[in-house]
Amino acid sequence: MSRATDSLSKKIILPVTVGVMVGMVIGWHQTRSAEPSRSEVQAQIAEAASAPSEHAQRGFDLWTLVDGASRQADELKASESDACQTGFLRDPHLSEVDINRLSALHAQVVIEQHAARLRMAPDALGRLTGAMLADDYATLIQVGQTTSDPLVYGLALRACPSQRVPGCTALTPQRWAELDESNASAWWMVAASSQNQADAFRALTSASTATHALPLRNQWLKRAAQTDEATREAMFPVLMKTIHLDSLELSPSTAGFTRACGSTPSTDPERSAACLGFALDAVRLEPSAIGKLIATRLAERWGAKAEQLPHTVAELKTKVEAIGNWRSSMVTGAEGRQFCEGIRQMVEFDADSADDGDLAAFERLQARRKTASAR
Repeated sequence: MSRATDSLSKKIILPVTVGVMVGMVIGWHQTRSAEPSRSEVQAQIAEAASAPSEHAQRGFDLWTLVDGASRQADELKASESDACQTGFLRDPHLSEVDINRLSALHAQVVIEQHAARLRMAPDALGRLTGAMLADDYATLIQVGQTTSDPLVYGLALRACPSQRVPGCTALTPQRWAELDESNASAWWMVAASSQNQADAFRALTSASTATHALPLRNQWLKRAAQTDEATREAMFPVLMKTIHLDSLELSPSTAGFTRACGSTPSTDPERSAACLGFALDAVRLEPSAIGKLIATRLAERWGAKAEQLPHTVAELKTKVEAIGNWRSSMVTGAEGRQFCEGIRQMVEFDADSADDGDLAAFERLQARRKTASAR
């Protein structure tokens, strides 16, 4: 495997434990903070290209995308060394630092182009996705404030960094819950943001009557993949950006539960029983495998009986690991077209999991593979 492909594949494979997932988030922030700006990268490319060294002459002459100018389509199709137009060529004269810089610029250019198209979309979700890709918080806030669609509002609320952008405070978990009172995800966020335990407890009481939990993970990717221009090369940087954003929400119910019930069962039997009910609600409604695993652990801690749980902790851990192993198999050791095909399958899987979670999507994937192998 080339250094570039290996570096990228490590970023794509979703971890299989909460601890590793948190580590991924920290690692991403460190990577992002180390990335140079577009103008800095362009200056570095120009400087290196004018240098007389073989490194510069070979390495940067082979760069396939500078400021949006790419090779012709027939050349790209013929190039096995350009893995899914990720912005680098497998050239031994390129150092890992060079590859990271060039790949960062390539991602910026592709995301800017993709965001510009989405911002012209006729639907609010498309425009919101374009604003998210462009880090355009003014538009994100405006779309959120004017929509009555719970999905659009929830995505705007979660993506808006209120600590850095004061205008984000105009979007609130309470408003999200008002748009769809049967959505447990909104009430979980209300509980997590509550000022005190009593308010959090009341929010989870409202969540106990919910009929569904609106999934937010992978919704950006799903909408971006629906554009006519959503080719594999365009989706790779989008996948990287949405993985980062989605990793901030491992288990939507956990923070609200902890705010309302603490970390250990109460000595008050009535309160402890209510919290057990909240945990079982999360087990039932959490859309992701990791979310169901964490909720099941909490339910067991609060005294849930085996017959109350659809899956044991061990069963869910096995499923979480199986999903992680499948993702790993898509890109680990892959090169060129094989690597690109792995990215395509991963994008398809994540988009398929947007509405009902990765656990259901993985079960569908296994069923399709079983059917295919039986032919």
